[in-house]
Amino acid sequence: MKQLPRKTVVLSSPIAIGVGKYMVNEVGKERAREIIRGAQNRGDFENFCQHPTVKILDIEPATERKQCSYYRDAIIIVPNARLESGREYSLDEIEKIGYKIYHISRYKNPKYSIEKHLK
Repeated sequence: MKQLPRKTVVLSSPIAIGVGKYMVNEVGKERAREIIRGAQNRGDFENFCQHPTVKILDIEPATERKQCSYYRDAIIIVPNARLESGREYSLDEIEKIGYKIYHISRYKNPKYSIEKHLK
């Protein structure tokens, strides 16, 4: 499958944005950090997640609410319990609650093109 232009994001929930083929895999904390560091080094990283859970990946929660319109790779952290809105959680508390981390890769669908929407 042909790859789309790079953009790696952190989202607060899994979402398919646009037509395409998606692959979802559960990954460990270190693998998620590697994906994020690589994107930061390339300059194609953006964090859309305001949840404190992102601290486990060595990034700070997003300070403003923004809408993601495109990604090729996304990291999503899903806590094992609902977090209280507005409450600050320590890394230890987040680890106690538990979480799963997912990596979503999006591939180009040959029938459709997103490139016209990126201009």
